[in-house]
Amino acid sequence: MQASRWLIAWALPLFLAGCVPTRDLNPDEIARLDNLEELMWTLATIADPGFALAEDPPVGPASLESFLDMGTRVGLAAERLPQFSEQPGFLTLAEQLRVEALGVAAAARAEDLDEAARLSLQMRNTCSTCHDIYRY
Repeated sequence: MQASRWLIAWALPLFLAGCVPTRDLNPDEIARLDNLEELMWTLATIADPGFALAEDPPVGPASLESFLDMGTRVGLAAERLPQFSEQPGFLTLAEQLRVEALGVAAAARAEDLDEAARLSLQMRNTCSTCHDIYRY
């Protein structure tokens, strides 16, 4: 009985994690997205690891590369957002996300890890604000 509980407690989270869709798309695939749900999954797949990295960024080229990738792909995905709503507030937040993402990429190219992390956390706040107001 105890072994069964342990197995369920250990295996269930792993099983559920495997059920979460991920959309780790390259820039060309992102440019073709025309479904909001897919775009949101793509943004989460790309941005969430970057947000975690920004909390306590390790120093080094790998961190800069991660921020560059995240900023570039989130920026491309943010360009797709305006097709899903004409609400001025949504459009403003989509543009803010795009600008912040491009700033993350620029900071990474300039090897400014602190700025890349700061802008990543700012992007997370923009995402949270938009989700609070416009949750798809």
